[in-house]
Amino acid sequence: MAELLSCKRSRLKEVSLAIQNAAAKGDLSECTNIIQKIKNVGKYVAWQITCDLLESKVFENYTENDWVQLGPEANGGLSYIFGKDCMLLDIEKMVILLNKQKPIFQLLPILGARAFEEIAFAGRLLSLKALEHALSEFHKYVTCCRAEDKHGYDAINPSH
Repeated sequence: MAELLSCKRSRLKEVSLAIQNAAAKGDLSECTNIIQKIKNVGKYVAWQITCDLLESKVFENYTENDWVQLGPEANGGLSYIFGKDCMLLDIEKMVILLNKQKPIFQLLPILGARAFEEIAFAGRLLSLKALEHALSEFHKYVTCCRAEDKHGYDAINPSH
């Protein structure tokens, strides 16, 4: 048993060192790839772990805008917005959304011209990470609404 624990500790040290080296080189994508090599950790879970490391300031020289790994739901959300035939790379689509936030918030009639600075997110833009999460939820919402229309029932409130 002690040998097994020792082996796991050495593997953890090996993975930790590899992540630190990748971060030192400025490659959050590689950090995620290293995390993904851990047994039973897929691409999206590895990205979520990278996000946790960002939020806990382990990667203190990076922000949530330095890299993003889109999950399948976020990819679906991008498809709803840009269409399935859009030839842009996913990261290009994400940058378009990132850069269009302020003008879109300012167009919201309920909030008026001061919408962004005074009301929406206290004047802060959503990060790539937050956009990824929002796209996931958007995809789930649209999928649910389409199921409601297709099957003739209320997917949100099945009693109707």
